Amino acid sequence: MGNLFDLVEIQGPAGGQEKRLRVGIRVTIGDQENLCALTPPVDSVGKLTREITFLKQELDDLLERAELFFGEASRGTAAGLRPDMSAAEIWTLLSEMRDEETFVARFNDLKEEKRREVADYVFTTCNVFAGRASLFSARYNEESARME
Repeated sequence: MGNLFDLVEIQGPAGGQEKRLRVGIRVTIGDQENLCALTPPVDSVGKLTREITFLKQELDDLLERAELFFGEASRGTAAGLRPDMSAAEIWTLLSEMRDEETFVARFNDLKEEKRREVADYVFTTCNVFAGRASLFSARYNEESARME
């Protein structure tokens, strides 16, 4: 089996010198092989790097969800969360999670004392009207120290 991913060169208008690439995935059905685009066309390595980083994050999010599904996530450590981390460090990792289910589950996997520390940090230092802090403030239950 060859490489699953490949770069796809995009031809510009007739006679144009514009260089653009996309990341594609090789799909084989029967005896036909196609290269399906996974990213929009980009015209620089920097933009390609951002698109590949996005794809990596999507795959990491899927792995997180699979760990939850199989019950292999261990009290938050699968996301790099450790009990010895500060509330700010934990919040930084949590707020970078794009998948809402994983974000909530990882927070709720923390011990109650650490959840309360993180909540205090969010409510006293973050803008609760934007981003993950907004989601956190909407779903946080003060009594249980969990997100619902």
